[in-house]
Amino acid sequence: MQGPLNPQAPSSRAPCRAGTRLPTWAGSAAMVVAPPLSVGGLNADVPVFPPAAGALALVASLLLWRLSGNRRRWLPTPFAHLAFRMVVLAAAVGLTAKCVNESGAALQAAGSGVNFTPISGIATSFPYDRTRNPMYTGLVFLAMPTMAVLFDTAWVVLPSAGLFFYLDKVVIPSEEKLLTT
Repeated sequence: MQGPLNPQAPSSRAPCRAGTRLPTWAGSAAMVVAPPLSVGGLNADVPVFPPAAGALALVASLLLWRLSGNRRRWLPTPFAHLAFRMVVLAAAVGLTAKCVNESGAALQAAGSGVNFTPISGIATSFPYDRTRNPMYTGLVFLAMPTMAVLFDTAWVVLPSAGLFFYLDKVVIPSEEKLLTT
């Protein structure tokens, strides 16, 4: 009887989480490690790396602005000054850096990773106790609105919706698939 760990072992075992130790037929332990997700390319698990997808969404919004010939300003006049927009940018950069540091620390403490690699644990401390994907949440609900303020254009909203859909329907299912292998 054959199996993934031993050509002599039964193959009727249920899939296990990456990093789980399973006994082999001889009694020694073997580490089951799922392959990392492929990133980049049309046939990849994650066709576009999420931060690059955010940058593409921003470029798409600027193209929409350029092609339409209409900036679609949305900030009230007192807030449309560049000085205000730069303060918003600085605050958002600081908040983003804190979010990335907190998320990275929580992932590392749990034995997890940020670059689509096999894990040995799942982060459940802050900020993961508030949202399942704080880095994606920050990308869609902090970085993109910050760009809308910085450029004072409402065109960022449409590509942000596309970015949200991409993360929710492509990236997150691929990550969840990695967790169950």
